[in-house]
Amino acid sequence: MGILIDFIINIFGELFLNEGAERLEQKRIERKKNRAVKRWIRHYEWFEHLYREEAYRQVIEQDDAIRTQLLDKQYMRQLDLNLAEREAFRRLLSQKALEAEVKIEGGEALAQ
Repeated sequence: MGILIDFIINIFGELFLNEGAERLEQKRIERKKNRAVKRWIRHYEWFEHLYREEAYRQVIEQDDAIRTQLLDKQYMRQLDLNLAEREAFRRLLSQKALEAEVKIEGGEALAQ
């Protein structure tokens, strides 16, 4: 009976430890993304102007694909040097902002 109780305690202990480690890893990645956004605001004036616009700021803060993309230093360097690439990034932000707006309006329509 004691062996069974030890076995059950070990299983639950490992389950909680793994979930805690995953949560810590997710928080670490989120902090890394936040630091990257702040760094780009300080280093690139064009990015600061994008970030000042409310719709773009919401996309940058909430869209995980965009935030992951902003971690890539080579991509950010390419955006800084290539105006066409920067414009394509702005259009991507606009598109995602419109999609988010449609989802919000659609959700409000369903709630009414």
